[in-house]
Amino acid sequence: MIGELQRVRPNFRDKDLLLHSQTGELSYLPEEFAPHTILVSVAKPKVCEFVFEYQIDEDANSEKIIDIGIKGIFGKYTDKVLKLSIDFSSLKDLIGKLAIASTSLNTKKGNLNKESYRKHYDLVIRILGRLETSLIYNENLKKMVEDAC
Repeated sequence: MIGELQRVRPNFRDKDLLLHSQTGELSYLPEEFAPHTILVSVAKPKVCEFVFEYQIDEDANSEKIIDIGIKGIFGKYTDKVLKLSIDFSSLKDLIGKLAIASTSLNTKKGNLNKESYRKHYDLVIRILGRLETSLIYNENLKKMVEDAC
């Protein structure tokens, strides 16, 4: 099956969006950094795409290789995660590569200089973790991915 698997609306809690400044003041992540929808689809056989949609669109930068079989497209100005493409051979392989993508994004987050950018990466990593859990326990989603193999 090639096409849309699932359109997900992340459910963030207030503490997920809370920023801590160096002066101790608290504020919240600007809306343009929190994905409001994630489209999970199989673009072609054995390639799963995660498209992160935001309230405010941003021009895309070129595609970057994150790890073997994992490519990302990031925002041109803010380095937001716009899209992840993952080549996979099986459901287990896809689940493993989601974990690798999370680890790679966590490493990349450490090099960012703005708290809002780092918090954005925390949200994306949390979303990938939830998607990983869904692929393990959601029978319908598992079947759709397995059919794409």
